[in-house]
Amino acid sequence: MGFSQQFYNYLEWLEKAFVIYCCQRYDMQGKSVLKTQAKFYLADACLKYCMMGFNPESVAAMLENVMYFELKRRGYEVYIGKNETKEIDFVGVRRDERIYI
Repeated sequence: MGFSQQFYNYLEWLEKAFVIYCCQRYDMQGKSVLKTQAKFYLADACLKYCMMGFNPESVAAMLENVMYFELKRRGYEVYIGKNETKEIDFVGVRRDERIYI
């Protein structure tokens, strides 16, 4: 088993343990979910602080983490939007509603 496969196995185990959550990338032009370039969000931000300490520059990443879980809590399917070379932080889909953040 190569390093790459072992790495993806670890990510899968962390997902199954509800330590991280995967957010798939959505291609805005092709209107499809991409199989690569997903982002992962920590279920508990304290895990990051325990391992790496607090860094004021990481506040934006933690706010992104909070926003992901707030959209999930409100019942949205959450994706990261991709439009050519630009990225949309979040695309929230719920029934016929679609929001872009």
